[in-house]
Amino acid sequence: MRRIEKRRRNDGNNDFKLAIRWVPGHEGIIGSELANREAKKAAEGHGNDSANHRLPKYLRTDPLLCSARALLAAQKIKLRTQWKGLWERSPRYERT
Repeated sequence: MRRIEKRRRNDGNNDFKLAIRWVPGHEGIIGSELANREAKKAAEGHGNDSANHRLPKYLRTDPLLCSARALLAAQKIKLRTQWKGLWERSPRYERT
């Protein structure tokens, strides 16, 4: 967020507002399930259909950092794959 704000200030682009709000939970909030599904898609990198020309100039060049959820999911997959390879090459694997 700091990186985005810094680039926005340096770019002089003030023709939009960005608001990020924390909500205590989705329970009792209309549209919460839809919002939750869309957030999950975004975290997994799906649904990125914004036209590049509609983005602020400072967001067009470098990709945004991944969300913590997407990074965690990718790391789990990577570790599981590495572990499987190590296990299959292990002398103990042959005994199973």
